[in-house]
Amino acid sequence: MAGANKLALGKRGELIVQTGNGPVTYTAPIAYQEDTNGKRSEIKVAYALNTDTHSHGFTVGDYNPEQALVIDPLLQSTYLGGAGEDIASALAIHPVSGKAYVAGNTESTNFPATTGGAQPAYELGRGLGGDAFVSLFNASLTTLLQSTYLGGAGRDDANALAIHPTSGEVVVVGGTTSATFPATLGGAQATHAGNMDVFITRLSPSLALVDAPGASTIPGAPVIGTATAGNAQATVGFTAPASNGGSAITGYTVTSSPGGITAIATAAPITVTGLTNGTAYTFTVTASNAVGQSAASGASNSVTPAATRIVPDSVPTSAPASGGGSTSVPMLLALSALYWWRRRGNKCRAGWRFLRNPPSVRSTQTVFCECLAACRT
Repeated sequence: MAGANKLALGKRGELIVQTGNGPVTYTAPIAYQEDTNGKRSEIKVAYALNTDTHSHGFTVGDYNPEQALVIDPLLQSTYLGGAGEDIASALAIHPVSGKAYVAGNTESTNFPATTGGAQPAYELGRGLGGDAFVSLFNASLTTLLQSTYLGGAGRDDANALAIHPTSGEVVVVGGTTSATFPATLGGAQATHAGNMDVFITRLSPSLALVDAPGASTIPGAPVIGTATAGNAQATVGFTAPASNGGSAITGYTVTSSPGGITAIATAAPITVTGLTNGTAYTFTVTASNAVGQSAASGASNSVTPAATRIVPDSVPTSAPASGGGSTSVPMLLALSALYWWRRRGNKCRAGWRFLRNPPSVRSTQTVFCECLAACRT
């Protein structure tokens, strides 16, 4: 063995190679044979040393010489990490499946396989402390099944983990300076007390969910109310959902159908503008909190926006001029498309409201009235 000054065997059958830079240890060998059906049979094996030549071989027990004999002192290794510094501090093996869970600290914004994890995104800039991570491998270490970041705006380190013997949940413990550590709502201590606090987190076996009692979720769906049409718009009423998901609702979004036109506000009612007069619309509403957006409410009643419809009481062809004579008022006919007017003194009939006469109308006998909601349908 090149570079070896001395070979020795450890208590567990490992090979210890003394070099000029210190000892290097190789795990104890494993040997096996597989039959044509893939069934594996373990074969006894151990290192055999030649101290004179600083070399080694193997001694093996009984085996079938007609089948291949595999001697592999190191079954599998794998890297785990991204572009930053990655340190593993804890390891646990599932007692049934043999899958391996690894936890530690990472400063890598591109740590592998976090998509689909309980926390897929890195929460802190590189070099400022890093997030904790948890990763899951298959039993042979040939496939990284899932990873997740775990942390907030401070430094987060995972130091130990354990697997629940019944549920398979993964319990992670470590230290954090983050006041924004995820899923603490409903926990025994929901707020950060300062400096470095301990954290304990429950993860689902797949690492896809933070399984913490009281963890925030999206809100429930709001309850739709009545929609009322206007001119190229509609006003939609609704009530807040029964549950805000454990996180304050930050806004509501009303969406039209057809068209997908939206309007956002923090409370009901919400007016949706930009609609097409003469088109029938229904509306749904969603609620949002810090976690995300709720499912949509049921659809509202159907409404059809329309322009103000004017019914003039009478249409004169002239109005008194300042000199006491008569002057043609085609302008009044044009205005009749917008306002109801009449020459009966300064009064508006029920369902209408008074508007100041346009400056171009000199008649004191002509009054312009705006149609209210009752006459717009």
